[in-house]
Amino acid sequence: MTESLDICDYLNDHDGKPLGETAVDQVEVKKYVKHIGKWDGNCWAFLNMDAGAKGFMGKITSHRLGFLKKRLSELPEESELVSAYKAKIEVLNGTYSEKQIDECKSQLEEILTSANTVLATNPYICGSEYSLGDVLFTCLLFRLEGSQLSNRQSVSDYYKRIQERSSFKKTFHSFAIQKSKAILVVSALPSLIWSGLTGCY
Repeated sequence: MTESLDICDYLNDHDGKPLGETAVDQVEVKKYVKHIGKWDGNCWAFLNMDAGAKGFMGKITSHRLGFLKKRLSELPEESELVSAYKAKIEVLNGTYSEKQIDECKSQLEEILTSANTVLATNPYICGSEYSLGDVLFTCLLFRLEGSQLSNRQSVSDYYKRIQERSSFKKTFHSFAIQKSKAILVVSALPSLIWSGLTGCY
């Protein structure tokens, strides 16, 4: 997630014309992006998967661990990537504790409640124009698949408007249909089978 946020931040700033430009407070946008980036969406996804999906994700995690460990063994000790790889391996080796789960739920509650208040008087999450804050918030809402919005009318209305944007349709349409989930699973199978048979990553 950190890398994705860094990429979004770079693309937003690289030409000197960030989304929303002067119509939104760009300092506040950066604060919001950093704040929403602390929410562990993977924890949420894990909590809301069915047993079959959890089993498959366990195999994916095992595959990723094998890949990371293999690449780590090939890196020179002085490489700046070593610490990043070790940190990622530590995360993948772990399981979610009750504290982490409670924090995940609490952070989501705070993000949605705060957004509902803001969106009651503003068309977008950081002001009068669409900004990077909306990009990240849209991704969060898409990940929730419509849950958690029944008692947050302002967020619900906002998400309906966002879904009508051409950028949303171009970005999320292929993921919004049920078939896409099967496609994503099938696309991962060859590498899983190969590593299982050969031990190579």
